[in-house]
Amino acid sequence: MNKPNEMSYIDDSLEITIGSEVQEKTPQVPGNGNTVKITSDLPKNTTFKVTYQMKVVNDVANTITNDAKLSATNLKATPFNTTTLNTAAASNTATIKQFIKNRNTAGETWKGPNVTGDKAETSGVPGNIIDYKFAIAPGAKNSADLLDTALKDIAMKESSGMTLVNPEGSMDNTKQVKVTVDGVTPQYISGNPISANAELNDVFTPLTKGKGMTIEYSAKINDNAGTQNVTNDANFYASNLTGDMPATSTVADKAHKTPANKSILHIVRKDNVTIKQELKQDSATTFKTTETGVKGDTIDYRFMVTAGDDNSTDIKNIVIDNIVMDPAGKLDYQAGVTATLQGTALPAGDVVMSDGTTAGTKKITVKNVSLSKTQLLIVNYKMKITADMDGDVKNDGLLTADSFTDQTNTVAADKGKFNTTVLTLKKISNKAKISQSINLKDNVANTNSGWIGPDEPAPNNKPAEATVNPGGTVTYKFSIKFPTTDPKNNADLLNSALQDIAMNVPDDLELANVVGTTHKIQISYRTGTEGQVSEYNDTINSIKDIKNLDLKSPLSKNVTEALVYYGANIMPDAKTQDVTNAANFYASNLTGDLKDTTVANYQNKTKANQSILHIVRKDKVTISQQLKQDKAAETAFGPKASGTKGDTIDYRFKVTADKDNNADVKDIVIDNIVMDPAGKLDYLTGITATAGGNSRPYC
Repeated sequence: MNKPNEMSYIDDSLEITIGSEVQEKTPQVPGNGNTVKITSDLPKNTTFKVTYQMKVVNDVANTITNDAKLSATNLKATPFNTTTLNTAAASNTATIKQFIKNRNTAGETWKGPNVTGDKAETSGVPGNIIDYKFAIAPGAKNSADLLDTALKDIAMKESSGMTLVNPEGSMDNTKQVKVTVDGVTPQYISGNPISANAELNDVFTPLTKGKGMTIEYSAKINDNAGTQNVTNDANFYASNLTGDMPATSTVADKAHKTPANKSILHIVRKDNVTIKQELKQDSATTFKTTETGVKGDTIDYRFMVTAGDDNSTDIKNIVIDNIVMDPAGKLDYQAGVTATLQGTALPAGDVVMSDGTTAGTKKITVKNVSLSKTQLLIVNYKMKITADMDGDVKNDGLLTADSFTDQTNTVAADKGKFNTTVLTLKKISNKAKISQSINLKDNVANTNSGWIGPDEPAPNNKPAEATVNPGGTVTYKFSIKFPTTDPKNNADLLNSALQDIAMNVPDDLELANVVGTTHKIQISYRTGTEGQVSEYNDTINSIKDIKNLDLKSPLSKNVTEALVYYGANIMPDAKTQDVTNAANFYASNLTGDLKDTTVANYQNKTKANQSILHIVRKDKVTISQQLKQDKAAETAFGPKASGTKGDTIDYRFKVTADKDNNADVKDIVIDNIVMDPAGKLDYLTGITATAGGNSRPYC
């Protein structure tokens, strides 16, 4: 053999046949230069054959000749004819086609070469499962089975947005690649074809000549995958494949590889959101982006996130981060952050406020919420103003989530930034004007004076001062009015009260019902044009115990007037005197105008005008003493009379009340009755008296 290294003997293939019978099968090796010995004689007219097999070693083109000689004891050495074997390089080819489909698209079938569209191309949204299939077909003229088959150089661009899942029909998470050979039951093998530099080796080997094979696997588009194109490439390999890679290819061992067509997955993520921040006074009903407030006010803040109408993807793991006030330290967070999804309150444990990502900020984490298209998430919290100042306090926040497209902010650097709300703080300026009025009732004449005071309508708009008779009734009214035109009060009044109530002669008055009521103390409130709403205090029983009367706290800044009423009866025995009454209005956050620094909390008080009751007691009398002889006529009474021993003399004292009197003369005593000189007359029994012509009982 001229090229012995190009051929190798196939063991045990040597046979010696004489006639039709195999005479010998021997392990002799008919290598180059060797001799095959035939131990049997060859009869005449008989043919013998020596046969063996050789294997072409190298996959190259060659011309291999083979020669031999026949020798025997009675035969001259005779050469056999020369044989010539022309070898060619093996030609084992294959085609590989890639197909793709979206498992979640109803009715979608495999897309790829020679099918509708002729392109391995599909679309999907986060959460969809994408199926990949490679169909390998060995060449029809292949000279051998394909050996060491593999899918190599698998390259999925943007594979970080994909997660390997089971192919259709597989339940084994450890074997996620499906291999199907023509005529063979599908089998599942391990491997991760979407990992970096992925390979699937020894897929099915040898791949019998004439049999095709498919390789399938599937990947899920991750929930956070953005809008992008995901391409997928691969090469089919066999150790005896005649490759057809492009000349420019730099892959390893490209002589034994053939490329698949590229597949393209168009990931379309629609995760649009619009965002907004608003605030309002806690007592208000309408949210807005600007608000005013003063120390002590509670401010409601809310962040709103609305998912787009045609979103294909839910917004998950929502956090309102980097919530920060500028300047800081002017408001305090209040406990109780809440959230609603489509108007339904989320469980308290699913809405948590904590320190924000950036130092000095807060964040609110919303758990277990997937914001689907058209849905609205509202996150609420409250803050209390602690600073008494003039100035603006701004509030910001940042939306974060697994993925979203901000439709409110079109500049990339501003993604997720909520609009800034502005809270304008004002120094507390709460003012009040207090005036006192009186209303008198003459219980004898049953007349009423109406209200008299500096703020009463004409003609009674005069000092709260009047004359009153003993036995009359007075009702006191304190009217506390608040500004109804700018500048209005900018805060609710706290700890409001009528204080320092002082009457100089309380013992000559007794507490009585307020005119028109059955209560002794009435406190009323007016708001705008609404009628007054009244409360009553029946726990105090005397005028001198009225020192301080508490009003509402907080007293709403919407109240326009507060009124305090109480009644008093003038005691029948009250003397002629002036009774004064005064009071101050107090609130702990009132801008007071009291100048008397000796009064407690004078900075937070305003003084009422003083009322004066002129009690005028009219109890005048005229008196006279008369006498007469007992037997004389009644008309004989006079200042003088005469008599002798034994005469009976009638004495009488006469007391006449003035017709203009407003008080009765009571407990009358005629005292210090004395005769001068003494001892000239004796008192007789039988003292009598008449009043108004009527006889009085003997006393």
